Order: sequence, then C-alpha cells, then structure tokens
Amino acid sequence: LNASTQAEGNAGDIHLHATDFIELSGVDGSNRSSGLFTRIRDQATGKGGNIHLTTPNLRLSKFAVLNAASSSESTQGIGGNIFVDVDTLELVEGSQILTTAFGNAAAGDITIKADKEIILSGNDPNFARRVRRALELFEQGIIRFPSDVVGTDDASTGLLARSRGAGDAGDLTIFTPNLTVQDGAEVTVSATEGGSAGNLMVEAESIFLDNGSLRAEIKAGKQGNIILNTEDIILRRGSGIITNATDTATGGNITINTDILAALEDSDITARAVDGRGGNIKITTQGIFLSPDSKINASSQRNIDGTVTITTPEVDPTSGILELPSIPIDAESLVAQNHCAMEEGKIAGGSSFIVTGKGGLAPSSDDPLTNASRVVEWASRPSPQGSTAAQEQQTSPVVLRERVQTDKQEQKRYPVIEQAQGWIVAPNGTIMLTASVPTFTPQTPGLIHPHCRSSSLK
Repeated sequence: LNASTQAEGNAGDIHLHATDFIELSGVDGSNRSSGLFTRIRDQATGKGGNIHLTTPNLRLSKFAVLNAASSSESTQGIGGNIFVDVDTLELVEGSQILTTAFGNAAAGDITIKADKEIILSGNDPNFARRVRRALELFEQGIIRFPSDVVGTDDASTGLLARSRGAGDAGDLTIFTPNLTVQDGAEVTVSATEGGSAGNLMVEAESIFLDNGSLRAEIKAGKQGNIILNTEDIILRRGSGIITNATDTATGGNITINTDILAALEDSDITARAVDGRGGNIKITTQGIFLSPDSKINASSQRNIDGTVTITTPEVDPTSGILELPSIPIDAESLVAQNHCAMEEGKIAGGSSFIVTGKGGLAPSSDDPLTNASRVVEWASRPSPQGSTAAQEQQTSPVVLRERVQTDKQEQKRYPVIEQAQGWIVAPNGTIMLTASVPTFTPQTPGLIHPHCRSSSLK
C-alpha cells in the first residue's frame, strides 16, 4: 500500500485499524518488500503522508516494512511520521519500521506505543541477494531507485529513524512495559551524511538486549542522543548501548535512569568519537553489575574524551528516626496522687484503668487471691486379684501388699504398691503420700489496696 507525492501537493495519510491483528509478510516477484509506504519524490515540495496503525497485535515478518521516506531536493518536502498503537509488536526476519531522509528535507518521526511488549529479533538472510536484484532493475530502467525495492541499507530487524542525505533524521520514541531486542536486531537513530541524527528515547519497565543494540550514529551533523528510563536493563552476549560519531561530529550522550543495570558477556555501553569530542554517559541506578569482559566507556580517538558519571542514590540513615522532645516530661504531673478518690459513686476525675491481653478478662484488684492450681483426676488400676481395693483412712500411709505369684516350680510373694491418691503433712513436717484423696477446706484471703479500703467499705 503506497501513498506518495511528486509535486507540490501533500501525500495522503494511511490509517489502518484492526480489531484483532495485522500481519505483513514476504516479498513480491521483484523482491519488493510487502508493507505500507509513503514517499516524497525528488522534485516534490509537498509533505509526506503519515502512517497510523492501531490494532491489538502487529507482526511483520520476512522483510516486510512500514516506510515513510523523503527524497525531495527541497527542504520543504518533509517526510511523514509513523504512529503505531498496539498491545504487542513483533518484528522478525529482517522486518523494519523506518523513516528515511534521502535528500535535503528532514525525515519524519517514529512513535511506538505497545501496552504489553515489543519483540525485535533476527535479520534478513537474503539481504545481499535482494540488493543485487534491485540494482539490476535500476540499471534496466524498470525502477527509478534501488530503494524502491530495498528500502534500507541494513539487513537487521529493527526500528530505524535515519538520514542518508543532507536532511535531518527523525526522533524515535518508544513506550512499552517490555522491550526485547535480540539475535542481531537493533533500534537506531542515525545520520550518515550531512544531516543531524535524531534522539532515541525509551520509556519501559524492562529492557532486555540479547545480542541486540540501541544505537545513535552521526557523521557530520549534530549529535544523536539516547535516553532510557526503565526499572531494569539487562545486556547479554555482545549487546550494546552505543553512540558513535565519525569524522568531526561530536559523540552523542547516553542518559540511563534505572533501578538495576547489568552488562554481561562482552556487552558495552559506549559513547565514541573519532575527530570530535566524545559523548558523555550519565547513569543513575541503585545497582550496577558488569562482567569482566563488559565495559562502560566514553572516548575520542583524536579529541577530548567524554565523561562517565554513575550516581547511586544514598539512603538517609536518619530518615526513620523520630525526634524526641527537647523538654523533659514531668512524670509526677502524669501520675494521679489519689487515683481511688470517689465522687458521686464514681472514680473522681473520670480516671479509668484498662485491662487488655489474651485469655479473657484478667482479675481486678478487688478480687480475692485464689490458687490457680489445676485439679487432675487420678486413675486407678485394677487389683491384681480382680477385686476392688478398699480405701484406707485419710491419714494412712501408702500400704504395701503382697501379691502371690504361682509358678509350676515355686511360689514367690511380691509386694503390691497402691497408687497414691493424695498427700498430707505429718505433725513433724514430713510429707506422706496417701492412698485416698484428703479433704480440706480452701481459704481464700482477700487483698485490698490500703488506699482503696475505705472506699470499698462505703
């Protein structure tokens, strides 16, 4: 689907809305990628059309593209923008979403909003063959530009905001909870001729790079910057967050705000320059983890190196401390001198005493003191002779009885010990176990606070 302009008029916009999903895949017989295209031709002065896609799921595979380009020699022929609003975005096998400036006019911006995730993976294994075929068609006059067939000079799957002329590249902005870039895929803003590169900004909960890269490349124009705001960033297997400036261009800056940053397995965060000044790297994080073969570096080959600043927020150890009063508390003023004084049958001054805790209501000060011992019933074993043993007197000691055991060879007598049922104290202080439970009348003395005695007698 193509919307373009070759004169003064503006190109039309492409709006595509699907309630379920949109999938673009494959190439035609001329190796032309499937996709959506808006373009401004060489002599056109009108503006390029925009591409709007809204769907829960968008998938591009096998070299399919969304491409908004400008080849205008006039600075007025600004390229169109691309807006993608989805739940899930997946690009695989060399598929791309890109804006490109081939002439003097600026390219458009790319804005991606994915409510669940973005996955970029792989590259185009047939890219070289497709380029050769495009050159053949160009030489035969069948197509005006090789880019009509191969809209990119990069085989990687990716999101690309580029300039290949004097015009400036657009910005690339991504909003998503999860961004995954893997297996050679890339997210790039670049200007490889005279234009300036755009800025790459990502707002995400998690960024995962596995042999993938986030890049900003510049040759002679103004710097392209990378700004990442996320909860965690993980780089694995040769991944990179890179700004690269060639010739006299100043290196772009990298700004990362994250809770956790991990660069593992030869993964780098670098701001490089050749003849220009190196870019700066600023990282704000609670924790940073680097493997020995990974690095963070801001440098220039022939000019001033950039700076690397890593800021770890400090925890204030006094943040949880309560400030004590500067004036001491008068304890005597807080304690009532006569807390049992009565007025009209009630405690004076409305004083109260609150009892709290487990196990029900605790005894009050007016309750008599009681023995909290627990009574456990004794068990009786049957008599060896099968008869019930007579209870002895209350004060009688434990009785030892003999039990006769009959044997074929001999008869032996063994004493039988009755189980103790209680105990008493003899006049001489000796404690004796008894075969019966003693009876007694418990005494429960009461204890009344002397200050409250007069009140309780009223």
